[in-house]
Amino acid sequence: MSVSAAASTSLRPALPDYLARPEFAQLVVLLRHAPRGAFVFALYNAVPAREGVVAALRELVAPIPVFEYTLHRGRRNPLEYLERM
Repeated sequence: MSVSAAASTSLRPALPDYLARPEFAQLVVLLRHAPRGAFVFALYNAVPAREGVVAALRELVAPIPVFEYTLHRGRRNPLEYLERM
C-alpha cells in the first residue's frame, strides 16, 4: 500500500459492517439513477443498524427523499402505506 493510500485509509472513519458491504454501494447507485424512484424494503435486528443505514442513505442519495415505514402490530402491511402515497 502506498503512503498516500495508507494515509487516506487511516483518516477515513471505519464504517460499520452493514455500511461497508458492496451491496450497500450498489443500492445507492440504483437509487441515484432510478428515474422514477424505487422502493427498498429491509429487515433490521437492531434499531441502531436501521438508524445508521437510513442516515447514510439520506446523505448519499440527497436530494432524493427517503421515507421510513416501520411495521408493527397495528401496521403490518407495507402495501397500504404505498397505496396512500
